[in-house]
Amino acid sequence: MESTCSQFRFENYYNDVNSCEPTSAMVTTTPLETAQVVIHTFFTIIPIIFSVFASHIASLKITFANDLWKYLFDFCLIVVPIVLNVTILNPYVEVICVILMIILFVILRRMEINPLECKQRVLSLGHQPNSLTLIRSTINIITAVCILAIDFSTFPLSFRKSRFYGVGLMDTGIGLFVFSMGIVSKPPKTGKDFLKIPKVVGPVLFLGLARTIVIQTINYHQDDTEYGKHLNAFFTLGLTKLFGGLISSVVGSELQLLLLGMFILTTHECLLLYNVADYVMNRKEDRSTFFVANREGFCSLPGFVAIYLLAMYIGRFLFSETTLMVEEYSKKVKRFAIMAALAWIITFICIPTIRISRRISNFGYVSWTFSIALTILLLYIIMSDYVFYAWSTTGGEYKLPSLMEATNRNGLVFFLVANVLTGCVNMFLNPSDRSPVTSIVILSLYMLLSSSLVYILLRLRIKIA
Repeated sequence: MESTCSQFRFENYYNDVNSCEPTSAMVTTTPLETAQVVIHTFFTIIPIIFSVFASHIASLKITFANDLWKYLFDFCLIVVPIVLNVTILNPYVEVICVILMIILFVILRRMEINPLECKQRVLSLGHQPNSLTLIRSTINIITAVCILAIDFSTFPLSFRKSRFYGVGLMDTGIGLFVFSMGIVSKPPKTGKDFLKIPKVVGPVLFLGLARTIVIQTINYHQDDTEYGKHLNAFFTLGLTKLFGGLISSVVGSELQLLLLGMFILTTHECLLLYNVADYVMNRKEDRSTFFVANREGFCSLPGFVAIYLLAMYIGRFLFSETTLMVEEYSKKVKRFAIMAALAWIITFICIPTIRISRRISNFGYVSWTFSIALTILLLYIIMSDYVFYAWSTTGGEYKLPSLMEATNRNGLVFFLVANVLTGCVNMFLNPSDRSPVTSIVILSLYMLLSSSLVYILLRLRIKIA
């Protein structure tokens, strides 16, 4: 179905309301433009790490009357800066990051650190290490902010989803979500493990079907180049979990898991180079059959399965042991840091060669996803497992902000509520016409409502999904 200019304006694909000139989201960007957005996107994301650090420092200095006040404090310190970073402060995020790094360096220099003494200390990572909770909640929070922020005029045009080759902040969402699923997953080995798969996959696929039915019923415009005419992110997440779980059951070691993921990714890239990518990207191709109408969702699936399997390998590599010596853990972290550096090198090699495309989830997109995810995880590991635990003179355990725990514990509920509220804001508040200040207020209240629900579930010790 061919979309009209007014429909595209509604989706914010045009630079101004009086023009039908496409933005960078609609055309293939140059390698230099792509590289600039890759770097700028990363600097937009990482300030949340400094916010979490600030939350911990503040909790050591400030006594709160109760947990609710601490939660509200963390919300102002963690979520509000994200809202500002993806809107009115976005042109200055590089400067902000430099200032925050200087402040962090000064704070660390004043801390009493004795690395020699802690080498023989035993590090307890637990069932789910703090660094994993932090990266998963970070992905949830940033995604929730962006799915509504994109409807405001203050959201940068370069951050919108790319329709062909190129990158935007919105392109990171589905890849990082798949990464966050895979890193906490284990290959199923027993009958009980296999029975868990439909219990997890079923609700996600149901949400995908429900979203498709609602959109088709109310004739709500959606961009077919994202996942296809009928498929959506929920279908991609559910099918990735299903196929990733089943395929991983054949491996017997971490190395085999790595090799399997790389084999799927390499095979997928070879097929894309052999005209499959051109077929998916072809604007003249009709959508008369179910497969053709949803070719983006089907043809990108192997790339997302590869992300899932490789993330599963990372999780097993780093956290297969729940208790180990700090010195032994440090060797793993050093190898992990090399992986993160290699991911960035591969990403910048891919930019001018095979390019990056979320639409087909090619090799470049997978490497870009891992560049961001591995770097964030590395920084959280250093912060939570070293600065706040292993290198502290007291050896006290780092207590996570309740906001981060809540958005991780019931991540699917949080994301679903955010989607519902996003629809409500679009229907009743006309976000595209709002001033910058009003946009910030609406986005902040929207995030407060979304996170408050999962915070209540956390306080009641209820885990849904």
